[in-house]
Amino acid sequence: MLDNLTQLVNGVAQTLAGKISGMATVAAFPQIGKRIRLPAILIDIDQLDPDNDPGTGELALKASVQAYIVVDPAVGNPLALVKELAARVAVAGTHENWGVPVAPAKLIQLGDASFRPELLGYETWLVEWTNDIRLGAEIDWQTYADPESNLIFDSLTGRAPAGAYPVSEVVFGIWPDVGTGHEQDYRPPAEVLSEL
Repeated sequence: MLDNLTQLVNGVAQTLAGKISGMATVAAFPQIGKRIRLPAILIDIDQLDPDNDPGTGELALKASVQAYIVVDPAVGNPLALVKELAARVAVAGTHENWGVPVAPAKLIQLGDASFRPELLGYETWLVEWTNDIRLGAEIDWQTYADPESNLIFDSLTGRAPAGAYPVSEVVFGIWPDVGTGHEQDYRPPAEVLSEL
């Protein structure tokens, strides 16, 4: 579980800085408009989409992590350089968890990123991955134990989370002989069905 999104983006920047040599700048959540030494890898999160609820109290998301590779158009062969650096970044990041508790990265796209107006005038490519992440504190379901029944339940929904306790026997009760005080009236399904 992550404490915050900055933890993820900083992990991406640190991992790529360690794996890709020769970069003048590797920055998380960069302030575009400030002077940046080139070549650069600029890390950002483009989008957060809901993911399957893990039932733990954490927020499950698919984070779209983007790395912009930026090179000076007046130095050497900038088109070849930006593509080569983008390919190296894609290789370095694919299946990576960035040293933080997230699922391995899945490559989504690799290509030209000249559509960012603040990067006009530079040769820029984009590498994008998704990481399945969880934010927030995991609930300790043991704190919600019902001392009378020994069942663990979610106090918000009144239901037990999947896998929270083992089911040892299924029994039925017929109204009005149900609930507390009628435990002895519950019977196996076959017995109840044979009477109907």
